[in-house]
Amino acid sequence: MATKPPRENVASTGEPGEVLATTQLQVRALGLTGALMQNITAIAPAITAFFFTATIVGFTGAISPFAYFLGFLVVLALGMCLVQLAKLFPSAGGYFTYVSRTLGPRAGFLTGWAYTLYSPIIAGPILAFFGYILQGELQANYGINVPWWVFALVAIPVIAVLGFYGIKLSVRAIVILGGLEFLIVLALGLSGLISPGPGGFTVRVFDP
Repeated sequence: MATKPPRENVASTGEPGEVLATTQLQVRALGLTGALMQNITAIAPAITAFFFTATIVGFTGAISPFAYFLGFLVVLALGMCLVQLAKLFPSAGGYFTYVSRTLGPRAGFLTGWAYTLYSPIIAGPILAFFGYILQGELQANYGINVPWWVFALVAIPVIAVLGFYGIKLSVRAIVILGGLEFLIVLALGLSGLISPGPGGFTVRVFDP
């Protein structure tokens, strides 16, 4: 018995007879929660909190909380701009769409390729670095020596399989693991507020 071909979804402007694209991608496969978590985890909040803090404190010293506040204002302004662009140009193209529609197709083409060349390779260094940290922690606390490349060797195929079997499965994994990441960072943040160490709390760090 012949199997039915996968259902094709047609993207249209709503005008009779006008079709933009025919695709086998599933409609509404990505919800609001998945889209938010996908973008939030892309900035790696745990890595930023744990490993970038030392660099920021090294440059700003005691007023590093004020530096974080200024950074928050900059990111907030950027986010407001992206919100307006997303309302005006609703598309899965992201920066490619925004740059193409505002600065021209050539600039959008270069933006899209720059992101394509950057995004796929970033997982390798992150997994290698995490494996290095995991190796040190296991060795120091439990006397277990697991080479850093073992973690990367296991994690990369798992990520590839999640992506191969569809965005629903991969986004579900992102939501679960991202939620655990948030809880861990929140617990560490609350422990720092409850027990701030010598000196306690002060607002002088916000004095420019």
